[in-house]
Amino acid sequence: MWGFPWPFKKSKPMILGVDCSHHNGLIQWPEVVKDPQEITYAFLKASEGQTYVDSALKYNASEAK
Repeated sequence: MWGFPWPFKKSKPMILGVDCSHHNGLIQWPEVVKDPQEITYAFLKASEGQTYVDSALKYNASEAK
């Protein structure tokens, strides 16, 4: 999970998100939604270079609603 303060001041609340790829295994998206820290965004790995497509992209893109 990644988060950063916006607008980059310690006194402001954090905006939290997740960084997802096949390295994470099967993500349980309903559990992500239930997270008490209120995840607000997700970065989904799509590709690397010109030919590689992340094997979890289709699943993550369809489930990360």
